Amino acid sequence: MVIKWSVSAEKDLENIFQFYVKTASKKVAKQIIEEILFTTNTLKLGLYLGQIEPLLSFYEEGHRYLLSNHNKIIYLIKDEYVVITHVFDTRRNPNILENK
Repeated sequence: MVIKWSVSAEKDLENIFQFYVKTASKKVAKQIIEEILFTTNTLKLGLYLGQIEPLLSFYEEGHRYLLSNHNKIIYLIKDEYVVITHVFDTRRNPNILENK
């Protein structure tokens, strides 16, 4: 199974990395990104591992999510691949998802 990243999700990863570089260290930032990528790769074991994302259900596209520590990895299943659409820190206001 091929996993693709949307531009928005890549930007989310970069923002998460920069946040942790500033608030913790580069080492911690790298570790968090590696954990997100590892969790994302578990989709190769089963596309339906993640739960349905209720905050995006109004799109009726079948958004699902996985958790990696404090980060929610939101994805869509397409015919031949998976698209990671967002990576969201669950400690933030979830309404920001609706505005993405």
